Amino acid sequence: MKPDIQPEELDLAAKLEQADPEVRQYVSALKAENLKLQRKIARLQAEHVTKDNTIARLEQHEGEELDACKKKIARLGVEVINLRGKVGSG
Repeated sequence: MKPDIQPEELDLAAKLEQADPEVRQYVSALKAENLKLQRKIARLQAEHVTKDNTIARLEQHEGEELDACKKKIARLGVEVINLRGKVGSG
């Protein structure tokens, strides 16, 4: 859906249609460059979202690994205490 076009814009569009071919060519080149830049912006925004999602997954995975390591350390601590008890009583 096109936004409402103001009368000044209609006047400008009419002037551009009647403008020198060189001016029309320049305007056309500017429109093409604008479209190219808009596509690049859209691509970069998509890449940004992808990278944000990757960071979030890595942070979650890192947290899960940290929890697993803490549990393993706690189990090893219990095993050490048990072994010390066995060595001390033997």
